[in-house]
Amino acid sequence: MAVAAEQPSPQFDYYEDFVPEFKQPLIFVIPELIEDRFTSAQANRFIGGIAVSTEVIAPIVTAETVSTFESIAGALQAAYEGSPLAREMIAMNVRTDVIERTSKSATITEVPLSINEDDEIMQFGQSFLQVQENTLRYASEHPVMRVRHEANTRNAFRLTNLYRQGYMEDHSLVVFERAENLPEAGFFVDTMSVSIQVTTAKDGGLTTESAFVAGIAAPGKPQHDAETIAELGAKLAVDYSGKTPAEIIDTPLLIHNSLLPNGVLNLVAMYDEAAGGTFFGEDKPVQDYVAHREACLARQATFEPRVQKIVDQLIAEAPMLKTPEDASRRLGRLCGASMIERAVTDTNINPQVFGNVAARHIEMGRLHAANGNVGEAEKSIKFAKQNDRSSSCPSSLKTSASGSSESQDDASEKGSGKLEKMTCPFCKDPNQSGDPCSPNQHCRK
Repeated sequence: MAVAAEQPSPQFDYYEDFVPEFKQPLIFVIPELIEDRFTSAQANRFIGGIAVSTEVIAPIVTAETVSTFESIAGALQAAYEGSPLAREMIAMNVRTDVIERTSKSATITEVPLSINEDDEIMQFGQSFLQVQENTLRYASEHPVMRVRHEANTRNAFRLTNLYRQGYMEDHSLVVFERAENLPEAGFFVDTMSVSIQVTTAKDGGLTTESAFVAGIAAPGKPQHDAETIAELGAKLAVDYSGKTPAEIIDTPLLIHNSLLPNGVLNLVAMYDEAAGGTFFGEDKPVQDYVAHREACLARQATFEPRVQKIVDQLIAEAPMLKTPEDASRRLGRLCGASMIERAVTDTNINPQVFGNVAARHIEMGRLHAANGNVGEAEKSIKFAKQNDRSSSCPSSLKTSASGSSESQDDASEKGSGKLEKMTCPFCKDPNQSGDPCSPNQHCRK
């Protein structure tokens, strides 16, 4: 039977290193390290260079010449030419998107990071720093998101340099990302979830394990994540009180692996204790953390057929997806549509992650499906897809020249804009507005 994650003892100020007369801290606050001055300066030059440089569309690449990819668009072109490496990069991006799009709390994700022959960190076939560059170029128009992305870019440089200096052999990089009250940037404000990220050496590379914990214990209860993170930080010898979410991202920790025998789960347990006895930040009975992680990963594996179907469609459309924005937007659109279909039959998915309007259609789709009304369920799915407001990683994807963020497939699916009637499965009353009848509001049955 799996053993629940053990919480680190609060008495962990120092440990005996190889030379007994010297003691080393178990936890480093990275911005307080002397070498971080140089790392941050290096990152800031990189950020500044992107801000003033002229954007250049990446050239078309072929399967014969590509080994790494500058963007999803570049990988799609290579996959279209037959590159299996490019296909796997697209699949990893889609896999991550569908998980993060629908799982906003009480879930665990794992992202593998490889190391190339030049000691560069690679993510999904891209240089880790290239990933940060693409985010800064194409998904950082919102001023709040810009500051967060710049902090994450500094952390990418920090991770690279820490790895090269050997710190990652027995330490893990820990970052806390609090949600912002910005639904327009893709944050799911119903839970105001916090992402706890732990990057650890594994299998000759690195793995980033992320746990999504709620910042609101239950609907209607006050938000608690700021106070919880501050209390958790105090136990970890870092002052997070009064810091903005971006400042907390920019204050990562280096924690000795002896304190994290169960990886991110140890920090989740500490977060729950600081929140007054929650489970992944929610007002639920505490469960076995390790068993919960195993259940999360097993459930995510069931998404794989949908992942491969989305990958097939993206590759088929590659000639039409010329820019990184086109590719990212289309990937998100397909992932959202596919997971709406899944949400109609999978009640573990919170319909609200797709937005209020789409959620009502999903709920009606569930009712229609339960009553065997296949045609009406399909209509509900169609309306839900047209009103999808879900996202994976919160960002600020650049809009079109007209100022609209609507993609071409959004516009084509909306057609003339006319709303079709929907029929309630209980009272059989058609709703002229195009919104489904809600049984707990005005349904006559």
